[in-house]
Amino acid sequence: MTCLTHLHVTLAAATAAMLWAICAMILFWVARNTRFAGKPAFLLTLSAMLWWLFTVAADLASPGEACKVAWSLAAWPGITLLPGMSRLMLKFA
Repeated sequence: MTCLTHLHVTLAAATAAMLWAICAMILFWVARNTRFAGKPAFLLTLSAMLWWLFTVAADLASPGEACKVAWSLAAWPGITLLPGMSRLMLKFA
């Protein structure tokens, strides 16, 4: 896939990548160190957000239109999973 080889890192893409790294650290910390009701749904919510944020960062860094469309389409699993898992997290909390 050539969409991962010719990335142009802009300020927006770098900001999204830094936010992804911070959220990934939070995900791993919560997964290992805390216990609360709704934890599995919370972890799935964070995972969906990380997937969406990864595709946004890659979309922002992609130079070509075809890659931007591919990253936008790849974002949909995270976009659709996020509200459902958020609802489950609130239900079990």
